[in-house]
Amino acid sequence: MESSGDARCFTLTELLVIIAVIGVIIAMTIPAVMSAPRMAAKSRWLSYSRTIRNDPALHRYYTFEEGEGVDSANLAVGRSDDVAYRADTYDALLADGSHRPLWIGKGGRLNKKSTLYFDGQDDFVAMRGGWHTRDKWPAATVAAWFKTSKATPQILVDNDRSEAWRLTAVYGSGGAGWHTTSSNSDTHDLMVASSAEARYKSLSDGKWHLVVGTYDKEGSGNRKRLFVDGFEVPVAQLTTAGTATGSFSDPHDGRPLRSTAPMIPWCFGYIGVGSNAPMFNSSGLSSFTMPPWFEGFIDEVLVFKRALAPGEVAEMYAAGKP
Repeated sequence: MESSGDARCFTLTELLVIIAVIGVIIAMTIPAVMSAPRMAAKSRWLSYSRTIRNDPALHRYYTFEEGEGVDSANLAVGRSDDVAYRADTYDALLADGSHRPLWIGKGGRLNKKSTLYFDGQDDFVAMRGGWHTRDKWPAATVAAWFKTSKATPQILVDNDRSEAWRLTAVYGSGGAGWHTTSSNSDTHDLMVASSAEARYKSLSDGKWHLVVGTYDKEGSGNRKRLFVDGFEVPVAQLTTAGTATGSFSDPHDGRPLRSTAPMIPWCFGYIGVGSNAPMFNSSGLSSFTMPPWFEGFIDEVLVFKRALAPGEVAEMYAAGKP
């Protein structure tokens, strides 16, 4: 049975046009396909971010999404019944002049999310809102996302280690560190133990990591914990100073955080370097900043007035990993 019509034949010119059109379509589609996972990752984190900022125990939350300027807003909402709490009281200020870290608009952990780059020499961020010695914290969590290739010790965020707490990116043998001081003025330092898996001990690999330290004086089991990339890691006690008499799992004998008898009643925190600041300061006075300086990228910093459970830390990492 013969066909009722002749088969359509394309000329060479028509075939070349069709091939060119197909090439344009592919060229337009591939970037969209390649960026889809990054866009999905950012969407996942934004959903988590909008939820976590309403946690009543979240005290400070810096996302560094401004991308420009000298201020970074504290996005924590605070407790609805705490009429004295004002989020903007705890906003952060990028340091003055040459001490100011750089805004990186498209080099962040997630698609087109801004972040801050610290040069490892004198860059830092000053956190507004001091911590008075009468304000004892029964529990706390400090978390930070970062990326570095520097293998020597570095400080992520510090509210004066000898008065309150400090979180380090690289400490001791290369792993993270979590340092706290209680109302008995005893300072206790933890670091990732040598028995931990290699991926938790070597964080200067140029990849994004999440480090979280928690403390809960009423907690069961280990009252002080350290997490890397969502997992609780085995820890080693590096030093114990002052009058610490607690056990390894309960280093402060169930006391709240914050030294009782400092020379000056206030302490203020820095991001990117250690703090010895008795007042808010962003000028880089050497008497207030305590090296070592951080070199690399810091994306977000969160401070809670409660200890996150291991499952909550895992959720934070799952929601924010690149």
